Amino acid sequence: MDTLVKELSKLEKLTSSEKSKSPPINDSLDALIASLQTSRAALQSGSVPTEAVWAQIGPEVERRKKDVEDRQKEIYSCLSRIGKGLDKRFPTAVPTFEPLQASPPEFSSAAAAAASGTKKTEGLFSTPSSRKAVEQTIATHLLRTGQFETAEIFLQESAAEIPPELKASFVELHSIMHALQNNDVGPALAYVLLITRNNTMLTPCYASWCSTHRPFLITRSSSIEFHLHRFHFIHLLTSPTSSSSPGAHAAAAAEAMAYLSTHLTPFYATHSTAFRELTTAPIYRARLASSPYAHLLAPEIRVQLQEEFSREYCAALGMGRESPLRVVADIGGGGALNRIEKGRKVMLGRGWSQVDELPIEIPLPPQNRYHSIFACPVSKEQTTDANPPMMLACGHVVAKDSLTKLSKPGGRVKCPYCPVEGQVTSALKLVF
Repeated sequence: MDTLVKELSKLEKLTSSEKSKSPPINDSLDALIASLQTSRAALQSGSVPTEAVWAQIGPEVERRKKDVEDRQKEIYSCLSRIGKGLDKRFPTAVPTFEPLQASPPEFSSAAAAAASGTKKTEGLFSTPSSRKAVEQTIATHLLRTGQFETAEIFLQESAAEIPPELKASFVELHSIMHALQNNDVGPALAYVLLITRNNTMLTPCYASWCSTHRPFLITRSSSIEFHLHRFHFIHLLTSPTSSSSPGAHAAAAAEAMAYLSTHLTPFYATHSTAFRELTTAPIYRARLASSPYAHLLAPEIRVQLQEEFSREYCAALGMGRESPLRVVADIGGGGALNRIEKGRKVMLGRGWSQVDELPIEIPLPPQNRYHSIFACPVSKEQTTDANPPMMLACGHVVAKDSLTKLSKPGGRVKCPYCPVEGQVTSALKLVF
């Protein structure tokens, strides 16, 4: 998908006013029109010989024509690469399924089936409650991703209902994320720092979001509060000064150290290594980028901080780290639908299952692995408490039910993946 995104970005640049190998088509046409108007004026005034005017028009038309053709070639070449990328990324056609939402009664396939005396299963989203659940999921996704105007229009046109408190929470989340994008942790910590003119001490005036939710963050072993304070400490340490004198650098370092003493000292017990790095970094303030602590200036730190805060904020609301709609789209569009459709066609007519189940493993990216699971390589079933994974003497693992079926008289069992034999009683239960 990265290649497709890059090509789409190139196409966007080509169709905009940004620079490219050839000028925009509109600019070329405007220049040609302006040249023709100048030539017409010269012909009408008679100030320039007719032969000279026509001699200038021909090359100008050819030059502008070449500019337009070159620009079109760039665009068509980019479109061709996008098409090839799509064909490579999605080699098979998108599978078709029965409608998820039933049609109106008088036109639905269910009504036609009832009239003919056959049985037809209703659409998956045919009931008002199921449709409302889907609309609720879509509305929550729009709010969670910051598309507030679209969400309001969707809420007006659908049956979804979002509590005002939840809307306000998402608005607050995105305002904080915007502030973090601008290197401002104030809204995230939600405190005001009073700087006295005498000693540059920094004092919090009221509790931060992290302080309010500290018991919850502690139960999650979250480090978000420490990371926010560390980010602000680095910002204070690296803020440009009005003078490049040693005294100015020393004053900036002293301000940062005062902040560290006030807000980061309580985290020493749990973040001792990082704390020691922060206490030593001010020594290299003038050349921190080339010091042993250059990693504190890495640009990805802010991105990771935003992701971490968003995850903790949504967890406090009782939500997962990713939008459910995005997870479904990523997994389904990432190949799960094609695998399921292929398996369904292979098993079609074989009477595999009466409960619409297929033994298909779907490879998930790391960000979508929410808990440890194990699927038995023999039965293709996910293990449970009643059917736990068992490790044989050779180290291979199968489900307990499969182990029972593979066992021979006398309690011996041969591994289905290697020649090693052992006793069923020697198999060890694994706990993930």
